[in-house]
Amino acid sequence: MIKVFNSENEAVKCAEDIHNYLLLNRPGYNAEKWCDINKSELGDEWAVEMPLEFVTDKWAIVMDKSIADSAVKEIEDFPFGWRKDTLGLDKS
Repeated sequence: MIKVFNSENEAVKCAEDIHNYLLLNRPGYNAEKWCDINKSELGDEWAVEMPLEFVTDKWAIVMDKSIADSAVKEIEDFPFGWRKDTLGLDKS
């Protein structure tokens, strides 16, 4: 599942909140960040891939689903025309 945001800041905050939750709750999780934020081809939407814990309550402390409340839509995969270049690495 992928959540799409109209604001880069909201997407970054969502990814940071996911990362912090996983650090505290997922055994063996020690990544530096949850995921890269993907910017759309038009540059007007930002996407965050959701972890399994967002859909399935796996741990004693359940992930707060409100971290993605500001998302404007939910998609299963990146649609045709969506650039998968991550923020900060976009060469265009």
